[in-house]
Amino acid sequence: MPVFALTDPAGDTAAMLREARVGTIARLDSVADIRAKLLDFLEALRRGEARVADDATIARYSRRARTADLACVLDAVAAEAGQ
Repeated sequence: MPVFALTDPAGDTAAMLREARVGTIARLDSVADIRAKLLDFLEALRRGEARVADDATIARYSRRARTADLACVLDAVAAEAGQ
């Protein structure tokens, strides 16, 4: 699924999107940037050229995968506290 992100280009969300090579990032605090990037994004959708994540990337960031990561962290914290 194509992503249009309103976020800080220097932030974590933008970095994750760039790492995954997906999405269009527009500065949250710039009407001009949002307008320009949204028009580009919509045109890419019309042409069928909007960047989308591959199945492995989608699985990596799924709720199921992120929940499993959190469970591992909580298990490690609980094990440390039990010592």
